Amino acid sequence: MMQAFAYQHLVPAQQLLVETSGLSAPRGQLRVLSATPVKIPAGGTARIEVSMPVRGRAVRLELDDPPEGITISKVSSLRLSSEIVLESDAAKVKPGQKGNLIIGVFPAGPGGGRGPRARTPIGSLPAIPFEIVPPTSSATPAAAARKNG
Repeated sequence: MMQAFAYQHLVPAQQLLVETSGLSAPRGQLRVLSATPVKIPAGGTARIEVSMPVRGRAVRLELDDPPEGITISKVSSLRLSSEIVLESDAAKVKPGQKGNLIIGVFPAGPGGGRGPRARTPIGSLPAIPFEIVPPTSSATPAAAARKNG
C-alpha cells in the first residue's frame, strides 16, 4: 500500500491571519543605539543611531502612526549602523509632549518602493520613547535657515 503526501495543505479559512511574502527578515537585531527618551526640540531636529543589519539591501523607513508634527527628515547609512534625523514642526508639537515612535522597515523596491509588495514590512525598530523639549538656541537658526534656504 502506498500513500501520497502533499506539501501544501489547503483548508477553508474565514480570514487571512498570516501571509508568507517570500521576503526574509533582516539578520540580527534591529535596535536603538542612542539614549532614550529622544529629546526633540520644538521646531528642531534630533538624531537617533540605530542598528539595522540589512546588508546589501535598500530599505525605506517610515513612522507608523506618528504624532502630528513629527517626521523623518533624513536617513544616513554609517559603517555599522544608520542615523535617523527626526524633525518636529513647532506649530504642531508642544514642549512636554511625550510618547513612543514606531519605525517600520520596508524594502525600497523598483519604482521608489511602490506597488503591493513594497508595503510588506521586513521588520520594525523597537518603540522609541521621545519627549518634545523647548527649542534650543542652536536648533532655532538651523530650522530658520532650512525654511529660508
